[in-house]
Amino acid sequence: MPISAQYVIWDSRDSPVWTKGGLMQRPTKIAILSSSELHLRAEGYSIDCMLWSKLDESMGFNDYDIIILDLNSLHGRGNIRWHMFEKLLNRTTTRDILIGKGRIVIVGNPCFEHQSVSAKKKIPFLSWTGLRFNWAEQRGDTVVAVSEKIPEGIAKYMSYLEKWDHSLRSCDICPDFSKLLLRSLGGTNETLQIQLHCDHFYCNRFGASLAFAAHFVVLRATSPIDTETSKKVITRLGPIFFIPTINLNEELVMEMVLRDICGATTALQQPAWAEQMIVPGQNIIDDEISNVSSEMETVNEKLKDLQASREGKRQCLRLLYDTGTSLEEIVRETLKNLGAAVRPPEKPWQGNGLVRYEVRGRICEGILRIHGTDRTQFDEQELTMLHNLISLGIRKEKKKYRGIFIGNSRIRLKPLEREYPFSRDFREDASLRHFVALTTHDLYECYTHMLSKGLNTDSFWSLIFETDGILDISRLGDFSLQSSHSTHFAEQT
Repeated sequence: MPISAQYVIWDSRDSPVWTKGGLMQRPTKIAILSSSELHLRAEGYSIDCMLWSKLDESMGFNDYDIIILDLNSLHGRGNIRWHMFEKLLNRTTTRDILIGKGRIVIVGNPCFEHQSVSAKKKIPFLSWTGLRFNWAEQRGDTVVAVSEKIPEGIAKYMSYLEKWDHSLRSCDICPDFSKLLLRSLGGTNETLQIQLHCDHFYCNRFGASLAFAAHFVVLRATSPIDTETSKKVITRLGPIFFIPTINLNEELVMEMVLRDICGATTALQQPAWAEQMIVPGQNIIDDEISNVSSEMETVNEKLKDLQASREGKRQCLRLLYDTGTSLEEIVRETLKNLGAAVRPPEKPWQGNGLVRYEVRGRICEGILRIHGTDRTQFDEQELTMLHNLISLGIRKEKKKYRGIFIGNSRIRLKPLEREYPFSRDFREDASLRHFVALTTHDLYECYTHMLSKGLNTDSFWSLIFETDGILDISRLGDFSLQSSHSTHFAEQT
């Protein structure tokens, strides 16, 4: 894959998050693993500098966009917790980084082995890459550019190369890593294929590569005949960059890698003593910042209050889709807003609550049965349950309560798309028992009508306590949204 001279580590087509100089959705996360404490920062980037000697499980490399491994100072390698390195960076981690559009930069000579705790033997340092390498470990100083279109950042970095101590003859993908990538991409050897493509930037006089980038190219077959033209490139993963040691100190090398290869212009973090210093004219700006901050706090508080008020106003919408105890709460709250005295149940016989209202000088009380369901119609057993509650109320309180059934059916559909929820048997049963039944949609219509046009609550409660059967809210006035249930009732009677 050709690499842009401006964008080296990433292809700007991958994601707007990676676009240099563009609008970023979040800072690009970079992890640098080195032997020295580095304090680097860059605008639009989150840079974490970690030490080889202090590897820790909290360093989740698969959550970074760019991983930079500085091998230049790993001389003795005796103080490195290799078992922890294997936990942090392994083929699973590499898969996660690559599929997550991440990139890896390896700086220095990777041609060494370390003792593996899991394998109980020495393994190549680069085994976590999922690649197999054939290295030539001769030394020399001859450098040959492979192409005239070397990315500017790579060319600038390689201009500091005075000598080299390793080079690449060839490399390929380990079969098990290829299968791991295919499984993660949801493919098989029959549907997808992984190929390794290397961009070689510089080589020695023997043609062995000194600086290169390895890409994993994902192909899909477009024809049963296996030819190069029958395969379509689906995506490219990587690259993993390999660049040699140059004649600069570690901090300058990392600054150059970040700036010229990763596109991150670096700056040293401001020390604590400098943060305390005040320069001429700064006080005026600090005062303005303080004033603006105070204004923002006031505005933010007002915004929170408005958002809370809006949320409170919209609570009545729960009548149209809610179920369970949440539906019971909003029904009781709505009935209270319509002027009734409403109590949540304190004893089993009180159903889903008690409601009390004075109608024409007479105190009327009812027991609520509230039910939400995704079924089309309500079962007559709902009325039987309500009848049993009223019978218990008579025995316990020595008074007759009115049965009030409020139901919400087909909660996944819009109210006007729902079928009529009361069967003929249900309607007859409610009428004979002198119960009133209505839907939460009807209750919503009455409540919003009261808010917008001033519904007469006395008329509403008179209708509640005088109706035997299904409540017809059209008797209360001209509603902005015609109740679907009243319409269905008219059709079915």
